[in-house]
Amino acid sequence: MTNRDPSDDRLDRLLGGSPDLGVSEQEAILDEVLAKTAGAPARRWVRWLVPLAAVTAALLVVLLVRSRSPEEWTARGGSLAPSVELSCLVEGRAAPCERGAKLVFTLTPRGASAFAAIAEAPDGETIWLVPGGRDATSAELSSLSAGGVLDRAAVLDGPRGHYTVHAVFSKRPLTRDELRAALLDPSSATDLQVVHLPLEVR
Repeated sequence: MTNRDPSDDRLDRLLGGSPDLGVSEQEAILDEVLAKTAGAPARRWVRWLVPLAAVTAALLVVLLVRSRSPEEWTARGGSLAPSVELSCLVEGRAAPCERGAKLVFTLTPRGASAFAAIAEAPDGETIWLVPGGRDATSAELSSLSAGGVLDRAAVLDGPRGHYTVHAVFSKRPLTRDELRAALLDPSSATDLQVVHLPLEVR
């Protein structure tokens, strides 16, 4: 589960919800703007306007994000969207998800032909679950069991805590590079459907 690629740094930031400048970076830029305008008496009001505008913009972003339902952030296609359930096995039996357990994917493809899963670890690191190998592709769904269980499982060997699993359904098997490009630029991959799931590892 820790087969990591150095080029995943940008993906870490995106999946962690911070593809742009961090808070400290934004504050540093704001301080620089205020320092430049502080010396001009005629523009003294700018020192109050800039922080006010920044706070207002942040509040608008929070309101917009919270007002969207989970369905809006997941798969396109409404009620016909594919779905996935996560469960864990220890020595072949159902068990809580803990370090060392096998993470099992039960899928309802609804027209998708391939499946991939990428997790965001508690420390923000991107972990490739499916495909597991650097040169592997996403799993083909033609051989799903009658119950929809994927024949690949991922061993949970990362840190304990809260994970977010990004399940990616596609029309054909994709390489890691193709999956990475699609997640970094969703507008370039209209045939992908992504489902986001929480996972607690004890």
